[in-house]
Amino acid sequence: MAGTACSVTPATSDLNLENGDYQWRVMDYGAYGYGIWTYFKSFTLDAACYTLTVNVTPSGGGTVTVPSQNCTGGYTAGSVVQVKAVPGTGYKFSSWSGDASGTSNPTTVVMNGHKTVTANLRGNTPISPSGGPLSDWIYEFSWTGLSDATWYLIEVETSGGTQVFYKWYTSTQTNCAGGTACSVTPTGFSLANGDYKWRVLDYGAYGYGVHSAYKNFTLSGTACYTLTTNVSPEASGSVMVPAQTCPGGYTAVSVIQLTAAPNTGYLFNNWSGNASGTVNPVNVTMNGNKNVTANFKSTPVLLAPSGTMTSWSNTFSWTGLSNATWYLLEVYTSEGTQVLYKWYTSPQTGCSGGTACSVTPPELAELANGSYKWRILDYGPYGYGTFTGYMNFSIIP
Repeated sequence: MAGTACSVTPATSDLNLENGDYQWRVMDYGAYGYGIWTYFKSFTLDAACYTLTVNVTPSGGGTVTVPSQNCTGGYTAGSVVQVKAVPGTGYKFSSWSGDASGTSNPTTVVMNGHKTVTANLRGNTPISPSGGPLSDWIYEFSWTGLSDATWYLIEVETSGGTQVFYKWYTSTQTNCAGGTACSVTPTGFSLANGDYKWRVLDYGAYGYGVHSAYKNFTLSGTACYTLTTNVSPEASGSVMVPAQTCPGGYTAVSVIQLTAAPNTGYLFNNWSGNASGTVNPVNVTMNGNKNVTANFKSTPVLLAPSGTMTSWSNTFSWTGLSNATWYLLEVYTSEGTQVLYKWYTSPQTGCSGGTACSVTPPELAELANGSYKWRILDYGPYGYGTFTGYMNFSIIP
Protein backbone atom coordinates (compact mmCIF):
# COMPACT_ATOMS: atom_id res chain seq x y z
CA MET A 1 0.00 0.00 0.00
CA ALA A 2 1.45 3.39 -1.01
CA GLY A 3 2.43 5.65 1.89
CA THR A 4 5.23 6.43 4.28
CA ALA A 5 3.77 6.19 7.82
CA CYS A 6 4.63 2.58 8.63
CA SER A 7 4.17 0.47 11.81
CA VAL A 8 3.95 -3.19 12.82
CA THR A 9 3.36 -5.15 16.03
CA PRO A 10 5.23 -8.49 15.87
CA ALA A 11 3.59 -11.52 17.47
CA THR A 12 5.02 -12.62 20.78
CA SER A 13 6.11 -15.85 19.14
CA ASP A 14 8.36 -13.70 16.90
CA LEU A 15 9.47 -11.04 19.38
CA ASN A 16 9.30 -11.35 23.16
CA LEU A 17 11.61 -8.84 24.88
CA GLU A 18 12.77 -8.70 28.43
CA ASN A 19 13.49 -5.35 30.05
CA GLY A 20 16.84 -4.03 28.83
CA ASP A 21 18.70 -1.96 26.20
CA TYR A 22 18.01 -2.59 22.50
CA GLN A 23 18.53 -1.09 19.04
CA TRP A 24 16.55 -1.63 15.85
CA ARG A 25 16.68 -0.81 12.15
CA VAL A 26 14.69 -1.33 8.94
CA MET A 27 15.50 -2.43 5.37
CA ASP A 28 13.16 -1.82 2.44
CA TYR A 29 12.44 -3.87 -0.66
CA GLY A 30 10.42 -3.10 -3.81
CA ALA A 31 10.34 -3.35 -7.59
CA TYR A 32 13.71 -1.66 -7.52
CA GLY A 33 15.17 -4.53 -5.51
CA TYR A 34 16.66 -4.28 -2.03
CA GLY A 35 17.21 -0.85 -0.46
CA ILE A 36 19.74 -0.20 2.31
CA TRP A 37 19.64 -0.59 6.04
CA THR A 38 18.71 2.46 8.11
CA TYR A 39 20.85 3.57 10.99
CA PHE A 40 20.15 1.78 14.27
CA LYS A 41 17.68 3.38 16.66
CA SER A 42 18.37 2.70 20.36
CA PHE A 43 15.74 2.25 23.09
CA THR A 44 15.54 0.99 26.64
CA LEU A 45 12.68 -1.22 27.85
CA ASP A 46 11.76 -0.87 31.50
CA ALA A 47 8.10 -1.94 31.48
CA ALA A 48 5.98 -3.31 34.30
CA CYS A 49 5.84 -7.12 34.61
CA TYR A 50 2.42 -8.78 34.70
CA THR A 51 1.50 -12.37 35.55
CA LEU A 52 -0.48 -14.66 33.21
CA THR A 53 -2.37 -17.49 34.93
CA VAL A 54 -3.81 -20.26 32.71
CA ASN A 55 -6.40 -22.89 33.68
CA VAL A 56 -8.18 -25.79 32.01
CA THR A 57 -11.79 -26.87 32.55
CA PRO A 58 -12.37 -29.70 33.30
CA SER A 59 -9.24 -30.14 35.35
CA GLY A 60 -6.93 -32.65 33.71
CA GLY A 61 -8.69 -32.34 30.36
CA GLY A 62 -5.64 -30.84 28.63
CA THR A 63 -3.05 -28.08 28.86
CA VAL A 64 -2.46 -24.48 27.74
CA THR A 65 0.88 -23.65 26.15
CA VAL A 66 2.39 -20.16 26.52
CA PRO A 67 5.69 -18.62 25.34
CA SER A 68 8.66 -18.16 27.63
CA GLN A 69 8.28 -15.37 30.17
CA ASN A 70 10.21 -12.18 29.38
CA CYS A 71 10.32 -10.73 32.87
CA THR A 72 10.45 -12.21 36.35
CA GLY A 73 7.19 -14.11 36.87
CA GLY A 74 5.42 -12.96 33.71
CA TYR A 75 5.41 -10.69 30.67
CA THR A 76 6.25 -7.04 30.16
CA ALA A 77 3.42 -4.54 29.89
CA GLY A 78 2.05 -4.29 26.37
CA SER A 79 3.32 -7.72 25.31
CA VAL A 80 0.94 -9.64 23.06
CA VAL A 81 1.09 -13.23 24.33
CA GLN A 82 -0.20 -16.16 22.30
CA VAL A 83 -1.93 -18.92 24.28
CA LYS A 84 -2.89 -22.30 22.81
CA ALA A 85 -5.21 -24.96 24.22
CA VAL A 86 -4.00 -28.54 23.79
CA PRO A 87 -6.85 -30.99 24.56
CA GLY A 88 -5.96 -34.33 26.12
CA THR A 89 -7.27 -37.69 24.90
CA GLY A 90 -11.07 -37.67 24.92
CA TYR A 91 -11.45 -33.88 24.87
CA LYS A 92 -11.80 -31.13 22.30
CA PHE A 93 -11.43 -27.36 22.60
CA SER A 94 -14.66 -25.41 23.09
CA SER A 95 -13.96 -21.79 24.07
CA TRP A 96 -11.95 -19.33 26.14
CA SER A 97 -13.13 -17.53 29.27
CA GLY A 98 -11.67 -15.14 31.80
CA ASP A 99 -9.37 -12.54 30.16
CA ALA A 100 -9.79 -14.20 26.77
CA SER A 101 -12.92 -15.04 24.82
CA GLY A 102 -14.11 -16.64 21.61
CA THR A 103 -13.46 -19.99 20.00
CA SER A 104 -10.23 -19.31 18.08
CA ASN A 105 -7.34 -21.51 19.10
CA PRO A 106 -4.68 -20.24 19.56
CA THR A 107 -5.65 -16.75 20.72
CA THR A 108 -3.72 -13.72 21.96
CA VAL A 109 -3.76 -11.80 25.24
CA VAL A 110 -2.53 -8.20 25.60
CA MET A 111 -0.60 -7.90 28.85
CA ASN A 112 -1.87 -4.55 30.09
CA GLY A 113 -2.39 -6.00 33.58
CA HIS A 114 -2.36 -9.30 35.44
CA LYS A 115 -4.39 -11.82 33.40
CA THR A 116 -6.18 -15.11 34.02
CA VAL A 117 -7.28 -17.23 31.07
CA THR A 118 -9.27 -20.50 31.06
CA ALA A 119 -9.44 -22.98 28.19
CA ASN A 120 -12.83 -24.69 28.24
CA LEU A 121 -12.79 -28.22 26.84
CA ARG A 122 -15.63 -30.60 26.01
CA GLY A 123 -15.46 -34.24 26.94
CA ASN A 124 -16.40 -36.90 29.46
CA THR A 125 -14.25 -37.64 32.48
CA PRO A 126 -14.49 -41.26 33.72
CA ILE A 127 -14.38 -41.46 37.51
CA SER A 128 -15.05 -45.01 38.67
CA PRO A 129 -14.36 -47.88 38.56
CA SER A 130 -10.67 -47.04 38.65
CA GLY A 131 -7.47 -48.69 39.77
CA GLY A 132 -7.71 -51.63 42.11
CA PRO A 133 -7.59 -54.40 42.80
CA LEU A 134 -11.31 -53.98 43.50
CA SER A 135 -13.01 -56.70 45.54
CA ASP A 136 -16.31 -54.98 46.37
CA TRP A 137 -17.23 -53.03 43.22
CA ILE A 138 -21.02 -52.67 42.85
CA TYR A 139 -20.95 -52.53 39.01
CA GLU A 140 -21.67 -48.81 38.91
CA PHE A 141 -19.96 -46.62 36.30
CA SER A 142 -19.71 -42.90 37.10
CA TRP A 143 -18.33 -40.00 35.11
CA THR A 144 -18.55 -36.26 34.60
CA GLY A 145 -20.64 -35.76 31.48
CA LEU A 146 -22.03 -32.85 29.47
CA SER A 147 -25.17 -30.88 30.31
CA ASP A 148 -26.36 -30.92 26.68
CA ALA A 149 -25.72 -34.61 26.00
CA THR A 150 -28.80 -36.80 25.52
CA TRP A 151 -27.14 -40.22 25.10
CA TYR A 152 -24.04 -41.93 26.44
CA LEU A 153 -22.26 -45.07 25.23
CA ILE A 154 -20.45 -47.22 27.80
CA GLU A 155 -17.76 -49.54 26.46
CA VAL A 156 -15.81 -52.04 28.55
CA GLU A 157 -12.87 -54.03 27.24
CA THR A 158 -10.34 -56.41 28.70
CA SER A 159 -6.86 -54.96 29.08
CA GLY A 160 -6.04 -56.80 25.85
CA GLY A 161 -8.76 -54.96 23.93
CA THR A 162 -11.53 -57.60 23.77
CA GLN A 163 -14.92 -55.91 24.06
CA VAL A 164 -17.06 -57.31 26.89
CA PHE A 165 -19.77 -54.64 27.13
CA TYR A 166 -21.24 -52.06 24.70
CA LYS A 167 -24.49 -50.24 25.45
CA TRP A 168 -26.15 -46.85 24.86
CA TYR A 169 -28.08 -45.12 27.66
CA THR A 170 -30.22 -41.99 27.64
CA SER A 171 -29.11 -39.11 29.87
CA THR A 172 -32.20 -39.85 31.98
CA GLN A 173 -31.03 -43.44 32.48
CA THR A 174 -27.60 -42.15 33.52
CA ASN A 175 -29.23 -39.79 36.07
CA CYS A 176 -27.74 -36.64 34.56
CA ALA A 177 -30.26 -35.17 32.08
CA GLY A 178 -29.33 -31.48 31.93
CA GLY A 179 -26.47 -32.10 34.35
CA THR A 180 -22.99 -33.59 34.47
CA ALA A 181 -22.88 -36.04 37.43
CA CYS A 182 -23.59 -39.23 35.50
CA SER A 183 -23.79 -42.84 36.68
CA VAL A 184 -25.34 -46.11 35.56
CA THR A 185 -25.41 -49.69 36.83
CA PRO A 186 -25.84 -52.03 33.83
CA THR A 187 -28.15 -55.01 34.19
CA GLY A 188 -27.35 -58.49 32.95
CA PHE A 189 -23.64 -57.72 33.28
CA SER A 190 -20.97 -59.72 35.09
CA LEU A 191 -17.18 -59.65 34.92
CA ALA A 192 -14.65 -62.26 35.91
CA ASN A 193 -11.71 -61.22 38.06
CA GLY A 194 -9.13 -59.59 35.79
CA ASP A 195 -7.87 -56.36 34.22
CA TYR A 196 -10.24 -54.08 32.29
CA LYS A 197 -10.60 -50.61 30.80
CA TRP A 198 -13.70 -48.53 30.03
CA ARG A 199 -14.63 -45.30 28.28
CA VAL A 200 -17.61 -43.07 27.46
CA LEU A 201 -18.91 -41.48 24.23
CA ASP A 202 -21.54 -38.72 24.27
CA TYR A 203 -24.21 -37.77 21.75
CA GLY A 204 -26.61 -34.83 21.58
CA ALA A 205 -28.15 -32.23 19.28
CA TYR A 206 -24.56 -31.34 18.34
CA GLY A 207 -23.94 -34.87 16.99
CA TYR A 208 -21.36 -37.31 18.32
CA GLY A 209 -18.78 -36.12 20.83
CA VAL A 210 -15.41 -37.78 21.28
CA HIS A 211 -14.50 -40.96 23.12
CA SER A 212 -13.14 -40.30 26.58
CA ALA A 213 -9.74 -41.62 27.53
CA TYR A 214 -9.79 -45.19 28.85
CA LYS A 215 -10.00 -45.70 32.60
CA ASN A 216 -8.27 -48.87 33.84
CA PHE A 217 -9.44 -51.06 36.70
CA THR A 218 -8.73 -54.49 38.13
CA LEU A 219 -11.14 -56.93 39.75
CA SER A 220 -9.44 -59.31 42.14
CA GLY A 221 -10.52 -61.30 45.15
CA THR A 222 -14.20 -60.86 44.30
CA ALA A 223 -16.38 -63.58 45.84
CA CYS A 224 -18.01 -66.14 43.54
CA TYR A 225 -21.67 -67.09 44.16
CA THR A 226 -23.74 -69.92 42.71
CA LEU A 227 -27.03 -69.43 40.87
CA THR A 228 -29.43 -72.40 40.82
CA THR A 229 -32.45 -72.23 38.50
CA ASN A 230 -35.54 -74.45 38.51
CA VAL A 231 -38.84 -74.71 36.64
CA SER A 232 -42.27 -75.66 37.98
CA PRO A 233 -43.96 -77.86 37.00
CA GLU A 234 -41.16 -80.14 35.79
CA ALA A 235 -40.50 -80.07 32.01
CA SER A 236 -42.74 -77.00 31.59
CA GLY A 237 -39.93 -74.86 30.24
CA SER A 238 -36.40 -73.67 30.87
CA VAL A 239 -34.48 -70.71 32.29
CA MET A 240 -31.81 -69.06 30.18
CA VAL A 241 -28.80 -67.60 32.01
CA PRO A 242 -25.60 -65.86 30.82
CA ALA A 243 -22.20 -67.54 30.84
CA GLN A 244 -20.64 -67.89 34.28
CA THR A 245 -17.90 -65.42 35.16
CA CYS A 246 -16.15 -67.37 37.90
CA PRO A 247 -15.79 -71.10 38.68
CA GLY A 248 -19.31 -72.35 39.35
CA GLY A 249 -21.12 -69.06 39.32
CA TYR A 250 -20.94 -65.27 39.12
CA THR A 251 -18.80 -62.61 40.78
CA ALA A 252 -20.28 -60.79 43.76
CA VAL A 253 -22.76 -57.97 43.04
CA SER A 254 -23.10 -58.98 39.37
CA VAL A 255 -26.58 -58.22 38.03
CA ILE A 256 -27.64 -61.37 36.16
CA GLN A 257 -30.56 -61.43 33.72
CA LEU A 258 -32.74 -64.57 33.72
CA THR A 259 -35.24 -65.38 30.96
CA ALA A 260 -38.03 -67.94 31.35
CA ALA A 261 -38.78 -69.91 28.16
CA PRO A 262 -42.01 -71.97 28.28
CA ASN A 263 -42.40 -75.24 26.42
CA THR A 264 -45.40 -75.93 24.17
CA GLY A 265 -48.58 -76.00 26.23
CA TYR A 266 -47.29 -73.65 28.93
CA LEU A 267 -47.07 -69.94 29.63
CA PHE A 268 -44.78 -68.13 32.05
CA ASN A 269 -46.62 -67.25 35.27
CA ASN A 270 -44.19 -65.78 37.82
CA TRP A 271 -40.85 -66.07 39.65
CA SER A 272 -40.26 -67.44 43.13
CA GLY A 273 -37.31 -68.08 45.40
CA ASN A 274 -34.69 -65.32 45.17
CA ALA A 275 -36.68 -63.55 42.44
CA SER A 276 -40.30 -62.43 42.39
CA GLY A 277 -42.93 -60.83 40.22
CA THR A 278 -44.19 -61.50 36.72
CA VAL A 279 -41.68 -59.52 34.65
CA ASN A 280 -39.75 -61.71 32.19
CA PRO A 281 -36.77 -61.45 31.91
CA VAL A 282 -35.84 -60.58 35.49
CA ASN A 283 -32.57 -59.35 37.05
CA VAL A 284 -30.93 -60.99 40.06
CA THR A 285 -28.17 -59.29 42.05
CA MET A 286 -25.52 -61.80 43.09
CA ASN A 287 -24.89 -60.69 46.67
CA GLY A 288 -24.96 -64.33 47.82
CA ASN A 289 -25.78 -67.82 46.55
CA LYS A 290 -29.17 -67.62 44.80
CA ASN A 291 -31.95 -70.09 43.97
CA VAL A 292 -34.64 -68.98 41.49
CA THR A 293 -37.70 -70.84 40.16
CA ALA A 294 -39.64 -69.99 37.01
CA ASN A 295 -43.28 -70.98 37.47
CA PHE A 296 -45.28 -71.85 34.36
CA LYS A 297 -48.97 -72.52 33.89
CA SER A 298 -50.61 -74.90 31.49
CA THR A 299 -52.44 -73.57 28.46
CA PRO A 300 -54.56 -75.41 25.90
CA VAL A 301 -52.74 -76.72 22.83
CA LEU A 302 -54.65 -76.35 19.56
CA LEU A 303 -54.78 -79.43 17.31
CA ALA A 304 -57.28 -79.05 14.44
CA PRO A 305 -58.40 -77.59 12.10
CA SER A 306 -55.00 -76.56 10.75
CA GLY A 307 -53.44 -75.91 7.37
CA THR A 308 -55.21 -76.46 4.04
CA MET A 309 -58.40 -78.55 4.03
CA THR A 310 -60.28 -79.84 0.99
CA SER A 311 -63.38 -80.68 3.01
CA TRP A 312 -64.88 -79.15 6.16
CA SER A 313 -65.53 -81.45 9.15
CA ASN A 314 -66.63 -78.60 11.46
CA THR A 315 -64.72 -80.08 14.40
CA PHE A 316 -62.36 -78.05 16.59
CA SER A 317 -60.09 -80.11 18.83
CA TRP A 318 -57.43 -79.20 21.40
CA THR A 319 -55.56 -80.50 24.42
CA GLY A 320 -57.24 -78.83 27.39
CA LEU A 321 -56.66 -78.57 31.13
CA SER A 322 -57.99 -81.11 33.60
CA ASN A 323 -59.16 -78.39 36.01
CA ALA A 324 -60.79 -76.12 33.40
CA THR A 325 -64.58 -75.85 33.60
CA TRP A 326 -65.25 -73.58 30.60
CA TYR A 327 -63.67 -72.91 27.21
CA LEU A 328 -64.21 -69.97 24.87
CA LEU A 329 -63.87 -70.69 21.13
CA GLU A 330 -63.20 -67.74 18.82
CA VAL A 331 -63.07 -68.04 15.03
CA TYR A 332 -62.14 -65.21 12.65
CA THR A 333 -61.57 -64.73 8.96
CA SER A 334 -57.91 -64.19 8.08
CA GLU A 335 -58.73 -60.47 7.80
CA GLY A 336 -59.98 -60.38 11.41
CA THR A 337 -63.77 -60.52 11.01
CA GLN A 338 -65.25 -62.56 13.86
CA VAL A 339 -67.45 -65.48 12.74
CA LEU A 340 -67.87 -67.27 16.09
CA TYR A 341 -67.57 -66.32 19.76
CA LYS A 342 -68.98 -69.00 22.07
CA TRP A 343 -68.40 -70.40 25.56
CA TYR A 344 -68.68 -74.17 26.21
CA THR A 345 -68.69 -76.08 29.47
CA SER A 346 -66.03 -78.77 29.79
CA PRO A 347 -68.74 -81.50 29.49
CA GLN A 348 -69.86 -79.88 26.21
CA THR A 349 -66.29 -80.15 24.94
CA GLY A 350 -66.08 -83.79 25.99
CA CYS A 351 -63.17 -83.30 28.37
CA SER A 352 -64.60 -82.71 31.85
CA GLY A 353 -61.75 -83.64 34.18
CA GLY A 354 -59.69 -84.60 31.13
CA THR A 355 -57.69 -82.96 28.35
CA ALA A 356 -58.93 -84.37 25.00
CA CYS A 357 -61.35 -81.60 24.06
CA SER A 358 -63.41 -81.06 20.91
CA VAL A 359 -66.56 -79.29 19.83
CA THR A 360 -68.69 -79.13 16.66
CA PRO A 361 -70.44 -75.75 16.46
CA PRO A 362 -73.67 -75.99 14.47
CA GLU A 363 -73.24 -72.31 13.58
CA LEU A 364 -70.23 -73.21 11.39
CA ALA A 365 -71.66 -76.28 9.68
CA GLU A 366 -71.80 -74.43 6.38
CA LEU A 367 -68.58 -72.41 6.73
CA ALA A 368 -67.70 -70.88 3.37
CA ASN A 369 -64.49 -71.63 1.53
CA GLY A 370 -61.71 -69.25 2.56
CA SER A 371 -58.96 -68.62 5.11
CA TYR A 372 -59.60 -68.52 8.87
CA LYS A 373 -57.92 -68.50 12.28
CA TRP A 374 -59.11 -69.71 15.70
CA ARG A 375 -58.09 -69.74 19.34
CA ILE A 376 -59.20 -70.95 22.80
CA LEU A 377 -59.44 -69.32 26.25
CA ASP A 378 -59.84 -71.49 29.36
CA TYR A 379 -61.58 -70.72 32.65
CA GLY A 380 -61.75 -72.60 35.96
CA PRO A 381 -61.48 -72.23 39.76
CA TYR A 382 -58.18 -70.49 39.10
CA GLY A 383 -59.94 -67.74 37.13
CA TYR A 384 -59.33 -66.90 33.50
CA GLY A 385 -56.44 -68.56 31.74
CA THR A 386 -54.65 -67.00 28.79
CA PHE A 387 -55.68 -67.04 25.15
CA THR A 388 -53.75 -69.49 23.04
CA GLY A 389 -52.08 -68.24 19.93
CA TYR A 390 -54.09 -68.36 16.71
CA MET A 391 -54.13 -71.47 14.54
CA ASN A 392 -54.71 -70.85 10.82
CA PHE A 393 -56.68 -73.01 8.39
CA SER A 394 -58.04 -72.71 4.88
CA ILE A 395 -60.96 -74.48 3.18
CA ILE A 396 -60.17 -75.03 -0.48
CA PRO A 397 -62.36 -77.58 -2.39
